[in-house]
Amino acid sequence: MLAVTAAGCEPVVRRARQSWRTLAPLLLLAAATSALAALPVLPVSAVAAVAAVAVTNAVDIDQGEQVGWPSFTRAIAAAWTSIPTAQRAHATLLTSNYGEAGALARYGPAYGLPTAYSGHMSLYEWGPPPDGDDGPVLLVEQAYGQHRLEQPFSDCHTVTRIDNGLGIDNQEQHAEVVLCTGAHRP
Repeated sequence: MLAVTAAGCEPVVRRARQSWRTLAPLLLLAAATSALAALPVLPVSAVAAVAAVAVTNAVDIDQGEQVGWPSFTRAIAAAWTSIPTAQRAHATLLTSNYGEAGALARYGPAYGLPTAYSGHMSLYEWGPPPDGDDGPVLLVEQAYGQHRLEQPFSDCHTVTRIDNGLGIDNQEQHAEVVLCTGAHRP
């Protein structure tokens, strides 16, 4: 894909040199539509409509994925404090996806949260938690109910559910925050 993009740049640059005035509005339009599709620039009130269209794959569903990150992090911090203080030094945060881990990386330090781990996409390459983190594990399970992150544990219970308070149906909305102990393997 990179080679095709690079090959397509040459004719665009050639045309831009010949007729900058006709190309400039097209480039501005392309930049504006790209920003709307890929960056969190829409007001929250407009994100619900975009998310509804995203279900049909007409637009990128990630538009609303950062909505509610502060409240998401507050809910995780409240769940984290439910772990006894002595056990928190060896406890782990594990998320279902990179967006949840990103929210906790962005807002978690203000709440004293540790680094969140995730096996989702390239976060897998960052590796597992240290072997010394053998205490309870606080999981963020997405709302679709597969509970795949709970499988390696003998005891799990739901501490809370996420509600962004804005009615935006993103991947974190209604996710379960689950506290697990009794890992079957390291």
